[in-house]
Amino acid sequence: MSLDNYFGKVLIIAAHADDETLGCGGIITKLRSNNIDCHIHVVTGYGQEKHPFYDKKTFEIVRQEFKNAIYHIGSPSYSFGNLPAAKLNDIPTYHVNNEIKNIIERIKPNTILLPSRDDLHLDHKIINYSVRVASRPYLKNNVNLFSLIEYEVPSETNIFFDNINEIYMPNLFIDITDFITNKISGFSEYKSQSQESNQPRSLTGIKTLAKYRGLNIGVDYAESFRIILKKYI
Repeated sequence: MSLDNYFGKVLIIAAHADDETLGCGGIITKLRSNNIDCHIHVVTGYGQEKHPFYDKKTFEIVRQEFKNAIYHIGSPSYSFGNLPAAKLNDIPTYHVNNEIKNIIERIKPNTILLPSRDDLHLDHKIINYSVRVASRPYLKNNVNLFSLIEYEVPSETNIFFDNINEIYMPNLFIDITDFITNKISGFSEYKSQSQESNQPRSLTGIKTLAKYRGLNIGVDYAESFRIILKKYI
């Protein structure tokens, strides 16, 4: 099966700028190299009110880093939301639901890549829930949506879980051997978000995880995903 038939038009939902490159940088590059339409929507930003943790300059820097990063991974189209980062649990859930519903209705994807519901970060959990709400397969608006696929974010996925059922267990692996350099180059633009080399959000950490995921399927480098909906009509 071709990538186009398997994925179709793809919407990548990112809680924060850099999640898209950490979790999907390889597959985005692979899809774009096959001329497959990809759109990234970054849900959070500074917000409408004074943010308790970050100033506006911080978001300006990260969003410029995002624009530099996606140049390396195929230059997909993108959009930014402005729900307050690290505060989604403090606002009514319907605000997040509406944000997600609107971008899905605008892009009309066949496949959505979304953060794992088992991530440590509450923003990721809440966004995952809102995507599921908006993507209910019986809704008429979702007639052309046939895949929901979770991605892993180093430093957030599989850090802590309350029970064994919350472990991120991938069931889809994508060979990104030809695109690992693009992924690494993309994340290298995130100077403000990088960690030391012995930590997960580092160039070494990203490459090591991709190497491990590649070992799972007998290739040099891979990204892993978890299919939560696959619909055939």
